[in-house]
Amino acid sequence: MSRAPKKISAKHLQKDAIVYVRQSAQVQVATQNPDQVRLAEVAQRWGWADQQIHIIDSDRGIAGTLASTRPGFNEVLRRIDSGTVGVLIVRDLAHLSRDPDELRKLTERAEQAGTVVVTSAEIEG
Repeated sequence: MSRAPKKISAKHLQKDAIVYVRQSAQVQVATQNPDQVRLAEVAQRWGWADQQIHIIDSDRGIAGTLASTRPGFNEVLRRIDSGTVGVLIVRDLAHLSRDPDELRKLTERAEQAGTVVVTSAEIEG
């Protein structure tokens, strides 16, 4: 998909785009990272300037079972809560958290802050 989803508006483009990258196994770190970094190019195609696109990959090699202990996940939450994130792009929601309660809290916080969460499935849609 080269065009942004309808849920992304001009107000989202005024804020930052965050690409969150996490793989739990070292093998995945080597094999999946290029695909996930490609998501930053999607944000660029949708209209975000390079300086607005931030890749958070400090959780590479860390399991997703307890999101609150991951520094990258916590950075995502801080940025969303600050109101500076227009879109959070992630390969799969399970990369954010495997805990349904943590995932629900993140999506609620994103909605409250006006941040759209987009997965690879929506991009490839």
